[in-house]
Amino acid sequence: MHDPVSFEEMRGHLLTLEDVRGQLAATEPLIQSTFFPSDDVEFTVPPAWAGAGDDDDCGAVLKTRDDDFTLSKISLLEAGAAVGIPRKLQERMPARILQDALHWWFRGGAGGKEFKVLASRSPDLDRPLARAMCRGTVVPFSNLALLDIATERIRARYGDDAEILADYKFHHDLELTSLRLIIPGHARVISGTRVADDTWCAGIDMRNSLIGLKPTDFAGYLFRYWCTNGETDTLNSTGKFSRREKHTEADVWDWARTAVDEVLGGLDASFDSVQMLTSIPVDGNVQVVLDDLFARYEIPKRECIRVKADLAVAEDDLTMYDIQEAVTRAANADGLPPRAVSNLLTMGGHIAHAATGRCSACQRLLPEGYVPPEPAHAV
Repeated sequence: MHDPVSFEEMRGHLLTLEDVRGQLAATEPLIQSTFFPSDDVEFTVPPAWAGAGDDDDCGAVLKTRDDDFTLSKISLLEAGAAVGIPRKLQERMPARILQDALHWWFRGGAGGKEFKVLASRSPDLDRPLARAMCRGTVVPFSNLALLDIATERIRARYGDDAEILADYKFHHDLELTSLRLIIPGHARVISGTRVADDTWCAGIDMRNSLIGLKPTDFAGYLFRYWCTNGETDTLNSTGKFSRREKHTEADVWDWARTAVDEVLGGLDASFDSVQMLTSIPVDGNVQVVLDDLFARYEIPKRECIRVKADLAVAEDDLTMYDIQEAVTRAANADGLPPRAVSNLLTMGGHIAHAATGRCSACQRLLPEGYVPPEPAHAV
């Protein structure tokens, strides 16, 4: 039995709301400028542009009929991607050829498409710095506003003085914000594990994309003190906000309030699902179960190897809780891409709900919500 870990020992690993708000505020408010392809569009792409950091000034410039911008590396890549030039190809192309290709597309080749530049002021630059480029119809949903709504609804449920922190597995740029809020005051001890006083607390998993690459979504989140693991409960989710229809900002904020309230209402059931894992033995070949999950959630090979290695040296009498622990612990690795982190945490949530549904023949986990077919009746 491992020694317990108190929340105070975990506190130094977590982010405060002020920490999170400061990082989100770096990309808000944004200057929004729309334009159409025309002979007025001019790109300047210097030879060394690809050596810049994604969010840094790469030396490139965009001029439109109404505005001109210094480009970050990511915004230049997004400009090319918006007209079908793969990002990796752009970085291998000579700057002059990339510049000519952009001119061909943005001076008429892209037809009547509307584009939008999202930029911010920088005291070190003469022009606004373009942070991203996207479809002209995209309306950025403010991360700060979504954070305020999540905070408001959490405190409406758990009290005005409820402490709210954030998991350090936090990613933010204009393409993707992946934020996991945790509520230390709403916790449960999971019994029957290899850790004394194995405490988990409730939370909210929030995902958003200021440029509309990913849908806005809220789901349940549980955070474990002992190893800073977490799991995203996709069954405890109200679904993603669709950008396919025209919405006002008020529509988005109303949806977000309802979504957070519904997710918070399902967190106790999420604790129950985790507790159930401790009593489900792993019968048969654990590698079969893992390989099926890895393929379903597109887990990188390096993380698959790490999970299998953890389980290979694990104690005997494995339970589905042990498998979930190994999977979600892999999400804590340094340098893991945000998509891989999200997939591992979502995979952990899937294990919590699907562990009781195993095919008796092949031992694979059945899909969430699977209903076996009615037995055939003899005619």
